[in-house]
Amino acid sequence: MKAIPDIKLIETPRLILRELSPRVYEHVFSGSESEIRDFFGHNSDEEYYEELRRFTGGMHTFNKSYFIFHMLQKETGNVIGSIGYHTWYTMHNRAELFYYIKEESNRRRGYASEAIVPTIAYGFGDMGLHRIEAMLSPDNTASVRLLQKSGFLKEGCLRAHYLVNGEYSDSDIYGLLRKEYTGH
Repeated sequence: MKAIPDIKLIETPRLILRELSPRVYEHVFSGSESEIRDFFGHNSDEEYYEELRRFTGGMHTFNKSYFIFHMLQKETGNVIGSIGYHTWYTMHNRAELFYYIKEESNRRRGYASEAIVPTIAYGFGDMGLHRIEAMLSPDNTASVRLLQKSGFLKEGCLRAHYLVNGEYSDSDIYGLLRKEYTGH
């Protein structure tokens, strides 16, 4: 695969955060299947086909987009997860933060804590966000602690918000405004 021009990379002590924007997706999906699998770090056909569905389904509209970073372990170069913004309402300068560590063996090792600091800074700085929000299960105590440590405030509960394993689950909503951001 040809090098991706002007790809944003952010280094932390243990990670490289690699841009995954609509522009990067277009470039990556112009390559071969093996190049696509290598770039995303797919471990299965299911992961590859899910990524392909996401790409072919359209990833942004006239007023909504996304900006994601792959989390690559510096030590191995492997994609261990992602962090970034989906449901980025460009007209309203707000987006929903998410983070995900792929494998259990990499969870509870502080990777999300390490990646969230530059991701929030990027959102308020480079993306020009006014508000960052996050929605999560009230039972996800690790994420609650991470968001609170990062300055987010709990704003309420969205009842029966997600369908999980055939059952509706509540989501707590957390928010952080640019004027509240202290650069944790």
